[in-house]
Amino acid sequence: MTRRKFIRKLTQICSVIVAGAFTFARKATAQTTKLRKFVRAVPMRRYPGRVRPPHDSFEQGKWSG
Repeated sequence: MTRRKFIRKLTQICSVIVAGAFTFARKATAQTTKLRKFVRAVPMRRYPGRVRPPHDSFEQGKWSG
Protein backbone atom coordinates (compact mmCIF):
# COMPACT_ATOMS: atom_id res chain seq x y z
CA MET A 1 0.00 0.00 0.00
CA THR A 2 1.46 3.32 -1.00
CA ARG A 3 1.50 6.36 1.21
CA ARG A 4 -1.12 8.11 -0.93
CA LYS A 5 -3.57 5.20 -0.66
CA PHE A 6 -2.97 4.99 3.08
CA ILE A 7 -3.71 8.68 3.56
CA ARG A 8 -6.84 8.36 1.40
CA LYS A 9 -8.11 5.41 3.46
CA LEU A 10 -7.29 7.25 6.68
CA THR A 11 -9.26 10.34 5.61
CA GLN A 12 -12.23 8.17 4.57
CA ILE A 13 -12.25 6.42 7.93
CA CYS A 14 -11.99 9.72 9.80
CA SER A 15 -14.84 11.23 7.80
CA VAL A 16 -17.06 8.21 8.54
CA ILE A 17 -16.25 8.48 12.25
CA VAL A 18 -17.03 12.22 12.29
CA ALA A 19 -20.31 11.69 10.42
CA GLY A 20 -21.30 8.88 12.80
CA ALA A 21 -20.48 11.01 15.83
CA PHE A 22 -22.55 13.86 14.40
CA THR A 23 -25.62 11.67 13.82
CA PHE A 24 -25.22 10.04 17.23
CA ALA A 25 -25.05 13.45 18.92
CA ARG A 26 -28.11 14.64 17.00
CA LYS A 27 -30.12 11.57 18.02
CA ALA A 28 -28.97 11.91 21.62
CA THR A 29 -30.19 15.50 21.81
CA ALA A 30 -33.53 14.46 20.29
CA GLN A 31 -33.93 11.77 22.95
CA THR A 32 -33.15 14.14 25.81
CA THR A 33 -35.91 16.48 24.67
CA LYS A 34 -38.35 13.57 24.85
CA LEU A 35 -37.39 12.97 28.47
CA ARG A 36 -38.66 16.30 29.75
CA LYS A 37 -40.92 15.89 32.75
CA PHE A 38 -42.90 19.08 32.39
CA VAL A 39 -44.25 20.74 29.29
CA ARG A 40 -45.17 24.37 29.73
CA ALA A 41 -47.95 25.51 27.48
CA VAL A 42 -49.80 28.77 27.29
CA PRO A 43 -53.50 28.09 27.88
CA MET A 44 -55.82 29.46 25.22
CA ARG A 45 -58.32 31.97 26.53
CA ARG A 46 -60.79 31.56 23.70
CA TYR A 47 -61.11 29.29 20.69
CA PRO A 48 -59.70 31.15 17.67
CA GLY A 49 -62.51 31.01 15.17
CA ARG A 50 -66.15 30.10 14.79
CA VAL A 51 -67.57 26.96 16.33
CA ARG A 52 -70.08 25.46 13.94
CA PRO A 53 -72.36 22.48 14.45
CA PRO A 54 -71.35 19.30 12.62
CA HIS A 55 -72.92 18.86 9.20
CA ASP A 56 -74.75 15.86 7.83
CA SER A 57 -72.23 13.22 6.73
CA PHE A 58 -74.48 12.06 3.89
CA GLU A 59 -74.40 15.42 2.09
CA GLN A 60 -71.89 15.87 -0.69
CA GLY A 61 -69.11 18.25 0.21
CA LYS A 62 -68.34 21.46 -1.63
CA TRP A 63 -65.00 20.27 -2.97
CA SER A 64 -65.73 16.57 -3.50
CA GLY A 65 -65.80 14.96 -6.93
